[in-house]
Amino acid sequence: MRLRDLRACFALTLLSPVAAAQTVTWLSPERFTTRAGSDCPVRWESTDPHGRSYGEWTDSDISWLFLRNGGSQRNFGDRSFESQTFQAERIAQLTIAGPGVAMVGIDRAERIESVSSKELSSFLSQRVAPGSYPDLVPQPTVSAPLNVRRIESAKLLLGVIDDTGRVQPSPVASSKAGQPCEIRPLLDPTRGPFGGDLPLRVYLPGGSAGVRVLATHVATGRVQESTTDPDGLGHFRLSAAGVWRVEAHRAIYATASSIPEWEIQSATLTFDVPGPRGASDDAGEGQPERDLKGDH
Repeated sequence: MRLRDLRACFALTLLSPVAAAQTVTWLSPERFTTRAGSDCPVRWESTDPHGRSYGEWTDSDISWLFLRNGGSQRNFGDRSFESQTFQAERIAQLTIAGPGVAMVGIDRAERIESVSSKELSSFLSQRVAPGSYPDLVPQPTVSAPLNVRRIESAKLLLGVIDDTGRVQPSPVASSKAGQPCEIRPLLDPTRGPFGGDLPLRVYLPGGSAGVRVLATHVATGRVQESTTDPDGLGHFRLSAAGVWRVEAHRAIYATASSIPEWEIQSATLTFDVPGPRGASDDAGEGQPERDLKGDH
């Protein structure tokens, strides 16, 4: 049984007495291209408007880690995988077996956070589609914290070169991982070239229609924004080579008497698009752009 299936058997994390900033979880590799049989260090990080921090690989933080590559998948919780993976406190040392594309994914352990109304209002206005949640957030002047359940998954795509020095086509990049919150690219973005649209599908427990999708080109900080259709489908333009971070969020309000009062479901995807140096000068052309300060 996967560790994430055991979550219902344990109590959620106790509420923090200090109001927490709402963060976004990402997977961050040492490098985006590696060779088959080599090790690839991966960290997970949380970003918020105040900066970033790297998380620890503990059961209380991560309920599921998997590596999919070369027709097989290894899951966190398998002792043979676990013993060779965590070589440092904040690094998962992953051994990539075969060429093509490797997919790494995590599910964060569900938790309830104590959040100020100002922090929640800021997160919702920047990252959640307008009109998809009730206008019930207290004004930022309200001092009482709000209880927010966070459900988060993050995914990373890595290119694995073969003996010819190339990343060969692989169905892994566009495969469905089965995470509770997931952004699934319907084409392989790691092979390029940039310049075309990347279709994708969003899966969230609360529904995948009308979800705001933000795609950030990390080098320039430029953001493309779109909204999924009734089937959870969306797209954005791979307007530049380099690292992209894609995120999707849904907010659900329970009732004022419920604990938690809010639930935020989040999925992220990180990958690198190959291309010539300097090709990012026209990033985001033709798409809505905005700056999410401190998140890159």
